[in-house]
Amino acid sequence: MIFWGALAIMVVEGSAAAAESRLGVQEPSARVTVIGADLNDADTARLTSAAREGGSSVAFSHWYETGLVTLFDPEKRIDAARELRSDPPGARAIVTTNFPGAPEQTVRAARAGNDNLTDIVGRFSTTASFEDRTPAAFFTPEALRFGGGTYWIFGTRENTVQPITDALEDGGLRIVDISFTPDTALPALITRGVASPFGIIAVGFGSVVVLAPIFAMVALLTAHGTRYTVWAQAGASRGFLRRDQLRTTLGPALLGGAVGALITAGWVSAAAESLLSAPETIALTLGAALCLHVLSLAIQTGIALRWTSTTVRHVVPH
Repeated sequence: MIFWGALAIMVVEGSAAAAESRLGVQEPSARVTVIGADLNDADTARLTSAAREGGSSVAFSHWYETGLVTLFDPEKRIDAARELRSDPPGARAIVTTNFPGAPEQTVRAARAGNDNLTDIVGRFSTTASFEDRTPAAFFTPEALRFGGGTYWIFGTRENTVQPITDALEDGGLRIVDISFTPDTALPALITRGVASPFGIIAVGFGSVVVLAPIFAMVALLTAHGTRYTVWAQAGASRGFLRRDQLRTTLGPALLGGAVGALITAGWVSAAAESLLSAPETIALTLGAALCLHVLSLAIQTGIALRWTSTTVRHVVPH
């Protein structure tokens, strides 16, 4: 149970960590680094139109150290910025709930050279990060223009990134790097993880975890082998012997699983503050691990009973 629980938590946390580094978005994405001056209104409109038509969301920062991020998110992928609607257009911003100092001054400084007035329309709280830094403020493109810096394009599919990069280049920007990040949802993460070195180690260790209880139960039943042989010779049915074997093995197996579940729950409880996933997600994950353990235990018990019954099969009535 400790193995299944720890493996499940590691997979869930790996998925959460990968998503949190990209503003909490799990979908496939592209990271684009560009240099150059800010886009004008026409080129900005072309970029946002390309993103909307492709069903993509765009997050941009001139320099990630500032924590100031321009968002165009018509698909509402970024939960922390749901107050910052992409429609209707307008110069708006939301700032973090723990913004240091006066956010109004930062917003005014950020829109230097932009004649549009910027309204602070809300606040947000998030553990998600942009380029490993928690955002200080989100802006609409009208409030903080796209330009040279780092872009994340979320929801990338075939032919959705090219129109956006074309709009950047036609606006006078130079693209210096493009990299694609795969899906971080759990099924995709598990599929990639199984083929990774970590996955190979986990599968190997999991095999030991699966086989060890079988050998333990066989050893336990073998210790009672003489009793079962005498019962069989006295005319006990195979069903009677199997029921007694099940009672003999099931108690220690359930006790061991319960102890493992308590240890795993205690470990998760102690590490709760450092976990990225929501408590309900962690609880659901541990529940799934427990179900997997019970299924594994049922299969292991069946194998152990069949294995040990061969020693008395020839005297057990059919």
